[in-house]
Amino acid sequence: MFLKSYAETIHAIVYRRKCLHLTQQALADKCHLSRTTISKIETMSVVPKFDILIRILHHLKLDITIATYEKHR
Repeated sequence: MFLKSYAETIHAIVYRRKCLHLTQQALADKCHLSRTTISKIETMSVVPKFDILIRILHHLKLDITIATYEKHR
């Protein structure tokens, strides 16, 4: 389930960035990251640290929800 959720998160990041008419470089500048880092995150070549993910989401005005997962018997 992680991969699906992660892929959906990255898709939302790319979609939102494009909706805001931001280039990868513009987002990178806002987040104090390199354009290469943004590119690698968007292509899922790397998994960003949580603080970097939060920084990106903040600048794109996106929220993240954390929920508990309980396994059913």
